[in-house]
Amino acid sequence: MRDVHPGVIRLDGDNATGRACIQECGRMRDGACHLHCALYHDHYQRTPDG
Repeated sequence: MRDVHPGVIRLDGDNATGRACIQECGRMRDGACHLHCALYHDHYQRTPDG
């Protein structure tokens, strides 16, 4: 199972910053369940290619 929750994206001309929260739950062969949570902070920049 994976859930991605996009956060706010802030635009500033040809640059932007964004954030996304991700939760993953994996079931192992022995039946154990592992939950992983992450918060990504990203920087975007427009290039000559688009």
